[in-house]
Amino acid sequence: MKEKDSLHVKLRFESGQKLLILLEERERRRIPGLLKKIQVVPDSPSEKANLLASSKNISQTNKIIFGTGDFYKAITITSNISFIRSCLSKNVTFSYFPHSPRALSENG
Repeated sequence: MKEKDSLHVKLRFESGQKLLILLEERERRRIPGLLKKIQVVPDSPSEKANLLASSKNISQTNKIIFGTGDFYKAITITSNISFIRSCLSKNVTFSYFPHSPRALSENG
């Protein structure tokens, strides 16, 4: 993979496709260029993600997303700090980069 490329878990990529209708026209025109920079990978959660018991903050979806990042030894960019905290309380760690949550329709 090139430096500017990023991995996207198939599960999240497919659910994200449904949100494209919310984008403004200017943002929609950027999509083809962005799609050239990503690689969609199969959902491949690591063993440590699969061993986590599901709970309020540890959903199957999060286990797939973070576990696939772990499988590929990738950093997961997330605003889901509650998942990270829940994992830490179980002595399970994932590589992640936190960001602030933002509304999809936010301008700016």
